[in-house]
Amino acid sequence: MNELKRAKQDLRYKMRLEEVLRSELKLLFSRFVADFYDSLSLDPRVSFEQLWVERLKDLLLTHYKRCSAVFAKNLERQLDIVATEEQKDAIDTNLALFFALEASMTASELLKTTEKNADRAIQLADLERVDHEEETGSQMAKVTYAAIAANLFRQRLKSRLKTVTTTETQKAAEVSKLVEVEVITNGTTTINSPGSSMRLSGKKDWFAVLDNKTRKDHVEADHTQHDVPVNKPFIVGGYKMMYPGDRSLGAPIKQWINCRCICIYSPNK
Repeated sequence: MNELKRAKQDLRYKMRLEEVLRSELKLLFSRFVADFYDSLSLDPRVSFEQLWVERLKDLLLTHYKRCSAVFAKNLERQLDIVATEEQKDAIDTNLALFFALEASMTASELLKTTEKNADRAIQLADLERVDHEEETGSQMAKVTYAAIAANLFRQRLKSRLKTVTTTETQKAAEVSKLVEVEVITNGTTTINSPGSSMRLSGKKDWFAVLDNKTRKDHVEADHTQHDVPVNKPFIVGGYKMMYPGDRSLGAPIKQWINCRCICIYSPNK
């Protein structure tokens, strides 16, 4: 299978995985909205933030494992390479450690934005309550206020679905591929030690989805970032990235959020 066909196959797998996560995240966000409504309806208010972060962490970890089930076998599937049982165990162990830490960190980051969305929904609902009371001369019912705020919260969460599903699927898929190529060609991995390096033979190529959504730096990387040594970073927009979606070497959010690019490895065993 040539490199372009491999890239297209990877993209199809990612898109299917994104759809699964999107459905699960929509359901989880609905639960957040229900909790949010309840918190505003109760007196005193109840905080659900700790429950939210635990739910996010569990959902992300489940999705990361789902992605690794597909992409941690990428080289074997596409290049007819047979990994040993020892190599498979090493891949699984390193990914399990990385995903556990990543799920916890990412859930905390997502919670911060979720809390900001909740606060903004309350601010907008407060404005509607003031308008209502000025127009009618009567106080807005608590359940009505809670319903208005919950609906605003729902809209803001919905706007984040695409970004979260694309970014988190990309990360899990590309990390799984990197770990597989490192273990199969070297027996160890760098993924849990950002910035470390090892001697690896072979090359990797950056493929972008060339449409009107692709950022300029990634289109340029598609044209220039080929035959890069496996153990060296790509240079994308002046930043180092070991794989599309990588932020471990300091690439800013504009380079990895919503990234749909694909890394294709051609290792020498």
